Amino acid sequence: MRVQFLGAGTIVPTLKRSYSSILVETSHEKFLVDIGPATLYKLYRSGTNIEEIDQMLLSHFHVDHVADYLPLIHTKAFNPETGEMQPKGTLTIYGPRGLSQFTRDLLENVSPWKSVADSLGCSGYLSLHEVTEGVFKNGSGWVGAATPVQHAGGVAYRIESEGRSLTYSGDTVPDENLIRLAKQTDLLIHECSFPNEDLLVGLHTSASKLGEIAAKTDCGRLAITHLYPVCEEKIDEMIETIQRDYDGEVVVAEDYMVIDV
Repeated sequence: MRVQFLGAGTIVPTLKRSYSSILVETSHEKFLVDIGPATLYKLYRSGTNIEEIDQMLLSHFHVDHVADYLPLIHTKAFNPETGEMQPKGTLTIYGPRGLSQFTRDLLENVSPWKSVADSLGCSGYLSLHEVTEGVFKNGSGWVGAATPVQHAGGVAYRIESEGRSLTYSGDTVPDENLIRLAKQTDLLIHECSFPNEDLLVGLHTSASKLGEIAAKTDCGRLAITHLYPVCEEKIDEMIETIQRDYDGEVVVAEDYMVIDV
């Protein structure tokens, strides 16, 4: 598998990190995990044709993780040659409980967008799957499993393909569900919003706790993402803190960074 961080930051972007989104590529297909603002632009900039994307996983519905969801729906259905909405195939979306209502609200309950959404035929174009815990997909080149985490009703994901695995935490506090899901994963992608507990705000994870989490999972590598601006001057300190408990490789994600799993 190949992982590209399209966005490794938070709702407050920095020069190196912007809103959350990850592109996962197996030998069979490409799909997105979260779709924060400007994801579509970053896909084009990184050389990926949006027509190649027909599946996506959402961790939760905060704006820095989903703002390009509606643009994706529209873009995938737009025919630039005719200027008409002509959906081709199916766009499959996996997400936590509330996905169907969230999508319906965007497409039906926001008046300025409704006229465009009406022409998409979304009942046939979108395939929505609410996931909670356990395996939700097994086939077409990869296996997907999920578990609930403590942040806005969100879920974490584990993806396995051709004998390799990655686990993505989404946003979360330190969570035993996540640790169980990520056992011996080859790559753990975990949020690390703040350097330490003194600076921690909200339901997130700091570097002070993440080393212990990674050690418990026995992951092959750890990639930290979702870094708030306060982290930018403390990267070395954060790595050192994590490595007090975790002796594996620690990668600090930046926008457009690629990792082969």
